[in-house]
Amino acid sequence: YGSYHVRFPANFVVLGQGKTLGVPNLVWGAAVVVIVGHFVLTRLEYGRYILAIGGNPEAARIAGIKVRRYIIIAFVVQAALVALAAFLLMGRMNSAHPTLGQGLELHIIAGVILGGSSLFGGVGRIWGMAIAMYLIAVLENGLVLAGASFFWQQILLGLLLIISVAIQVYRTRGNRTGL
Repeated sequence: YGSYHVRFPANFVVLGQGKTLGVPNLVWGAAVVVIVGHFVLTRLEYGRYILAIGGNPEAARIAGIKVRRYIIIAFVVQAALVALAAFLLMGRMNSAHPTLGQGLELHIIAGVILGGSSLFGGVGRIWGMAIAMYLIAVLENGLVLAGASFFWQQILLGLLLIISVAIQVYRTRGNRTGL
């Protein structure tokens, strides 16, 4: 009781569940986002500004970058990408529920950190994040196939994240002290 079921059109469901050339449409969508993101971050002024703002917003402001404007644009782009991910997830699950993506936060944070992005900002490669997300998916799939409980999957992901952050902090301190 209290539930409302809607049948999604077949064209919508195919986005999340279908395949093109034997490859899931979700993989194609992710590949397009990664390629466009790489192009934006490496070839466009906007990408360089975003990395500069992430590294040191005050220095970026002094350099003449309109920090507030670029932060707002970054949040709008992020919202659009979240909406795209939500539509693809709804198509994959053939369902719409406000808590559908709940619990994926740790996966995202782990993928970004394991992919080489700095917790301190200004450093990151989209290819590293994409590879890290792929490896996390393979690891989780392997754990599921091995019969590991969700609890142990989360513990392993948390340990990977802690190790990655520790390595990053060690490297950052080493760079600051000349080691």
